[in-house]
Amino acid sequence: MLNDDPVPADVYGFSPHILPSGDAHQAKRRGAVVEVQSRYVLALGRSTTTPHVEGVTLRSEADPSCNLTKPGVYGERFKHSVGRAEFSNELNCDYYGHLQPTPKSELLAFWDKLKYG
Repeated sequence: MLNDDPVPADVYGFSPHILPSGDAHQAKRRGAVVEVQSRYVLALGRSTTTPHVEGVTLRSEADPSCNLTKPGVYGERFKHSVGRAEFSNELNCDYYGHLQPTPKSELLAFWDKLKYG
């Protein structure tokens, strides 16, 4: 689905070809927007295979409404900068939904901790 106006806690499937690190599985990388800037959007990627490490990753429960089909983790290791223009092409940035209030506040608090220490 197309959503070319991302806001924090929106969940997208990012095409591997627009991410500098790509994706090991050559599939869309699920990620949640944590910050919107004038030309770029910062997102934390989500992994379902990386183990949780306290203070380094944030647990994320499955949420089928956002196409998060398995429990996983968000982590700074998976931080991506995505150009705003990419969001106008759903092949590059496929909108999956918006996090519910509790996971949203947890994600944004985690981002603040990463950003500000």
